[in-house]
Parts: sequence; structure tokens; C-alpha cells
Amino acid sequence: MEYFAKALELSRIDVPKDLARCLPKLLWLYQMGLILFWIYDHSDGQQRTAQLRDKSLGLMATALKLAGFPLLRPLRKKLIELVRIAEGEQADA
Repeated sequence: MEYFAKALELSRIDVPKDLARCLPKLLWLYQMGLILFWIYDHSDGQQRTAQLRDKSLGLMATALKLAGFPLLRPLRKKLIELVRIAEGEQADA
């Protein structure tokens, strides 16, 4: 997660402050999901993993670009809440 935090710090991506705290963990979870998929991918040359990586990476990049829009703040708050729950923190009521 430190590598993701450093990459985000050195990038020119403008991440909303509330999301910036949990974004390294989200990126790490995304990476772990891809690795798990790859482990169980029995398609020729792991083609399904390559497709999943390519399509989901585009989705992630677009989501980061849109994350700062005020209309997406409620969705961002729910995503942050999910990360906090995964970290063992109490969810907001």
C-alpha cells in the first residue's frame, strides 16, 4: 500500500481529500482481486485475466477522474465507509 500511496503522492491526479486516505488500500484491494482472478484463470494464456485487467483499469482511471465531482460525493462516502468497515472501524450510522 505504501507504493500506491507514494505513486499517488507523486502523480498529478487530483484526488478528493476524503478519498485520498483510503485510495492506496482500494488500489491494493483491486490488485489483490486481479491476482486472485489470475490464480484461478485457466483460460488459454490467462486471456480472461488480461481482459479483466484492461477493462477494469480503464474503469478505475475514469472513476478517479470523476471522483471529485460534487454529484458523486454520496457514492464516494459509501465507498470510504466500506473501506473503514474492512479496516475494522465502526461504520457511520
